[in-house]
Parts: sequence; C-alpha cells; structure tokens
Amino acid sequence: MHKLRVLFFWGAFFVLLCSGSLLAQEIKPNTRVSVSLIGHMVIQPGIQVGSEFFLDDPILENPDRQKTRYISVEPKLGYFTRYNLTKNFLAQTEVGILTIKEKRRVNYKTSVSLGYLLESKTTSFSVNLGTGSKSNEETETNHFFLPSINQEIIGSLGGNNFWFNKYSLGKRFGTSTNSMTFFVELGIKFSI
Repeated sequence: MHKLRVLFFWGAFFVLLCSGSLLAQEIKPNTRVSVSLIGHMVIQPGIQVGSEFFLDDPILENPDRQKTRYISVEPKLGYFTRYNLTKNFLAQTEVGILTIKEKRRVNYKTSVSLGYLLESKTTSFSVNLGTGSKSNEETETNHFFLPSINQEIIGSLGGNNFWFNKYSLGKRFGTSTNSMTFFVELGIKFSI
C-alpha cells in the first residue's frame, strides 16, 4: 500500500510539473529550470528540481529607480534524507515577487509556498553482526502540509543563467506532529 501511495504521489507531481511547464511556454518563453541542493534543518541533505515561469507583464515598473517587479510561479519536487533514519519527498508550489534592478548583478525574490511532505521514518531494524546486513526494517509514514515563507538571493552567471541562495521558514502540520521547519537551498537556474 505504501509503494502505491508513493507511486501516485510521484505521478501526480509529474503531471503538475509538466502542466506548469506547458503553461509557462504559452505565457513567456524564458522558462527557467532550477536544480539545487537543499538542507532541512541544515542536517538533512537533499536535492530539489523545479520549473519557474513568470506571468506576462511586470506588476510594477519604476523607470527612475530602474526597478521592475514580476510575479513568478515555481512548482518543485525534492528529496532529502537523514541516513538510516528518514527519507522525505517534498512537492511544493512557490508564488513570489521577483525584484530586478537593471544595474545590479544580484536581485531578490520574496515568496510564499505551499507544499506536501511525505516522511518515511525507520522505527526499528535488526543487524546481523556476522555479515553486517540489515533486516526486519520497520517504517512509519507521516504526511505533512507545509506552508512557508522564503527569501531568495539571485545572482547572474552571464546570459540567462543564474545562481541562487534561498532561506525558507515554515510550519509542518502533520498527521502525528506539528513543528517548525527551516530549509537552506543553494542552486542554479537556467533558461530552456
């Protein structure tokens, strides 16, 4: 049953990601793909992949200050783990405001995101000391609704390629526990 849930989850997110990419190509041609390393609570490393697109027109243009603001939407899929303890799958959609200043190489994006976190936690296992093999592993699955606020620093790598560093703070509302959560993310964005 657990494998069926995970398969359904991945399938649903894949459809969401492809739909977002198709919509982005119709809205604006400079869709960005992001690949990043994430750290949950700075001790659980992982990877995250997303597709970012912008709504058609800027929401604010200020020619005097050479500043333009855009609304961006970014669906993402991530995986992070704490070795021999938890495996986590994260699907989230982020909506934010990107501020671009013409003469700066570093820009900022403030956003909110809604996500779904599937956590599989190992509760017990047996180890054969003769061979070192692990067996009789028992796991517990938890589901979390994950709203968060994010601050992102984006720098230019030249052309339409960018590096970014993001800090996210949110709360996990779950089936068993509720807790605060903190993510740090470092990655690149490139146009397709």
